Amino acid sequence: MKDRVVEQQRHRLGRIFELLEAGIKSTPEIDRLLNSNETGRNSEQRATQAISALPIVLSVLPSTPEEDATMKVDLWTTFKDGSGHAKVGLQVKSSYREVFSAQKKFKSHPPEFRRLIFLVADVNIELKQIRRDFLLQLMDLDNHT
Repeated sequence: MKDRVVEQQRHRLGRIFELLEAGIKSTPEIDRLLNSNETGRNSEQRATQAISALPIVLSVLPSTPEEDATMKVDLWTTFKDGSGHAKVGLQVKSSYREVFSAQKKFKSHPPEFRRLIFLVADVNIELKQIRRDFLLQLMDLDNHT
């Protein structure tokens, strides 16, 4: 347990140094960014938990930093053979407002980056709702690609 706490604090300090190097100097702004990163990680964990429980899903894996930066993919979902579904990227947000904003930006992406599902996975959203949103968007993607 102690090692985990030490590693979390080491990661937090590393992130603070990254923000300082990027020119962010105000303590409130650093705190806001650190908290948003933690919220994002928690939302991604909830999305992974919810989607992994679906019988058609083979795996839900994190994207690389490069995929996140260029394709805006947080997680990749692969499906079991015979499911009829192709690999799909997930962009996970903590609010519907963030999803709507991301969807607007996404419309300008090249077609090869358009197989993406947007999910809200905040702690206030039930896991069954996350699964329902995922399946509805998956059906829509499959009907239009």
